[in-house]
Amino acid sequence: MVRFTFQPPPPGSPDPDRDRQLNQTLQALVLRAQSLPPQSLEFKKAIQQVVKLVCESNRLRRSLSTQKVYRDHPRYGEFYHEAFCRLLDWLPTVIQKKQYDPDRGEVMTWLNNKLQYLFKDAVRDLTGVRTPFAVGVDLENLDEQGELPADMNPWSALMAQEELDPSEVWRLYKAQDPDGLLQKVVLGSIRLEQLIDAKNQGKSMRKLAIELSVNANTLSSIYTRHKDQFFESVRRFRQSLQPPDE
Repeated sequence: MVRFTFQPPPPGSPDPDRDRQLNQTLQALVLRAQSLPPQSLEFKKAIQQVVKLVCESNRLRRSLSTQKVYRDHPRYGEFYHEAFCRLLDWLPTVIQKKQYDPDRGEVMTWLNNKLQYLFKDAVRDLTGVRTPFAVGVDLENLDEQGELPADMNPWSALMAQEELDPSEVWRLYKAQDPDGLLQKVVLGSIRLEQLIDAKNQGKSMRKLAIELSVNANTLSSIYTRHKDQFFESVRRFRQSLQPPDE
């Protein structure tokens, strides 16, 4: 994963010719990538070229905001880096789906618009609230107060109004791990199953982080990135347990 680092503004005044050349190069790379088989080595190399050029271009927006979270927020760098990582995760998928249309705008405009949306998502997910006006509000505070949103708790979200016994579904899912997600190593030697188990037990990320000697916000971020994939896996597994219709 490429890690974004803040760079100083480019020297000199704006250079329309340089920006035009950058867009032409990026556009050619993206369109070429969209024409390649998604699983091919050529596709992966083309994506790497796009990412490298974007990161080196110094044309990604650096001043993003959502509600009252601006660049002077103490966690701004964390929010920005999370949004940037999500942008890099998103880019190969949309290119694979051939969703970039050169007639609708330049590549950097396309990416910067998406980055703004992802920044809002990152702030919401890393703080656990939709409108984090207060500087001190974060996911760990909400955990301790018992105010963790329902969609952040795996089984309250997945098993609401279900006739199946949630504990039995979890036991069976853990035993089979149908998509291999629970054994996935997400940080060091930490497996995703440890994060899910902690959530099921009502344990906060901060307490789990202390036990594992890692950063609590890092754990929260990792959980947020993997939860949708996990939810979808459990939904499919739950459906497989339902008796077929007569």
